[in-house]
Amino acid sequence: MKYHNCCFKREWGKFTAKSLKEENITEVQELITNHFSCEEPPRKALGKPAEVMKVFDHARSKQLVVNGTSLGVFENTTGLLIAVALNCVEHRPVNGEAQMEKIGTDPSSLWWEPLRRVMKKLDGANMFTEIGASCIFFGHILSVHPAYARLGIATFLTKCMLQHAEALGCDFFVQHGTSAFTRAIGEKLGCSELRSIDLRQYVDDVTGEKPFAAAKPPHHISSLCYYKILNLEL
Repeated sequence: MKYHNCCFKREWGKFTAKSLKEENITEVQELITNHFSCEEPPRKALGKPAEVMKVFDHARSKQLVVNGTSLGVFENTTGLLIAVALNCVEHRPVNGEAQMEKIGTDPSSLWWEPLRRVMKKLDGANMFTEIGASCIFFGHILSVHPAYARLGIATFLTKCMLQHAEALGCDFFVQHGTSAFTRAIGEKLGCSELRSIDLRQYVDDVTGEKPFAAAKPPHHISSLCYYKILNLEL
């Protein structure tokens, strides 16, 4: 489902978070491929070539901006995009089979299969039933330009995601915690952990291998975190 009429905007000191539009796609792709594609801890442990990850994220970023629920943080003085939260909204399926928004199955995404299977295991058989959700705001990617790290921007952007989710009528916010940083932000904001996996010990059901054995603490844990949205005051 696409939300073309979304118009989220929040100011915070020198920065403004607002809805990403199609005219932002190129700068979103640049930020993601330069500062996320090869830096997310599970990807680094997987050890796949940088170029295949960047091609995949180039297409994925566009898809998640076009659906209308993603947010960006811009520096007020320069207009520079310094952080993004790429999201989607999923409604409880009528057939009872819950699946998050699919990413393509073209050859550029085949490297991602081990990660997809980890996320599927974290999601469980039916996330909607497990947490009692009707409409989930799902945070796929959160990335901050390294020049603006440790300024509280990721926390600010996560708060904006929760507020945006409430405005869209979602009753739950869900996010994969793929690093110690994202998990810490979730804990600080009151998110609950549904499941977690120690990537160093994870055995792929398809290959029988440990694809993330090289994961290094404190980023060796991937988790599924959720937050029930009730008249937020953040």
